[in-house]
Amino acid sequence: MLEGKKNKEWYDNSRIISLLAIISSLIVVGIGQSLTIKMGFSTGGVFSNRLNANFMYLIMALYFSLINFKIGKKYFNYLNLGIIILHGIIGVTSIFTVIQLSSSGTINFLAALISSILNISIFIYMLYSLFLGTRYYEEFKLSNSLLNEFSNDNYFYGIVIVSLFITLINIFTINLDTVHLYVFRSIYTILLARYIYLYRDYYNDDSDKLFSEIKEIREDVPHIKTITNNVSKTKFNFYQKFSIVLFLILLVVGAILGNSYPVCSNKIVYSSLCEFNILLMLEVWFGSLALCFLYFELGKIIELLSKRGKK
Repeated sequence: MLEGKKNKEWYDNSRIISLLAIISSLIVVGIGQSLTIKMGFSTGGVFSNRLNANFMYLIMALYFSLINFKIGKKYFNYLNLGIIILHGIIGVTSIFTVIQLSSSGTINFLAALISSILNISIFIYMLYSLFLGTRYYEEFKLSNSLLNEFSNDNYFYGIVIVSLFITLINIFTINLDTVHLYVFRSIYTILLARYIYLYRDYYNDDSDKLFSEIKEIREDVPHIKTITNNVSKTKFNFYQKFSIVLFLILLVVGAILGNSYPVCSNKIVYSSLCEFNILLMLEVWFGSLALCFLYFELGKIIELLSKRGKK
């Protein structure tokens, strides 16, 4: 535990850890960009390859930046909900990557499998820690869940060990030009785990300035019952119900397409592997959201016109 420490070390200071996480995530993005250009990808290939690989790092750099400002502190719980969902998606898509690499050789499959375990572990660690102090922690009864079978130390050091192990595998099996990329990826992962560790450890302690400022002004997430009650009270017509069902179907279609059309590279940027195409999945999801939203609003217009016609 970190309680009672007046003169904390830098690794026990959440503000320093968040700053280092921003720097390391942006370094990962920069190194990946330079490697992609160096390996001779086309402009379109550079964009799609980098965005697919660096989407998470860009989002997390934004997250760590926002929590140092008033707006990020106010909507801290909403930001946490967003990154938990993001890492949940990454955890699921990493399983698809393992499936893609099941026939690509033992080393590649092993690296993908351990990476998937790491992604899922980070997602679980976030659920275990970042929902603390929110209504969801009580409503989902996380305090009584299996997540609490492991201590804060168990989660943190477990993630550190797995992250370092993945780095060693990549160093010894992939082109030496990419070693620094995997080193900084590992550094970022360890910093992220440390940040989560500090949040849980300082939850009932006001000795951390950043988390104390956040606790003073943050807004809580809405009750699940409030959301479900509002939805149940709303009457949807056929067009609106159809748009909701269609959107749910297209979410599944997006995941299937991301797995069916993976991002592959034979230019040793991430080794000659195929990874789940998260960019394609998100394109399908956002396109589906726009389409279904328009169809939903069209249902509203039709309902209003039919009511006027009856009058």
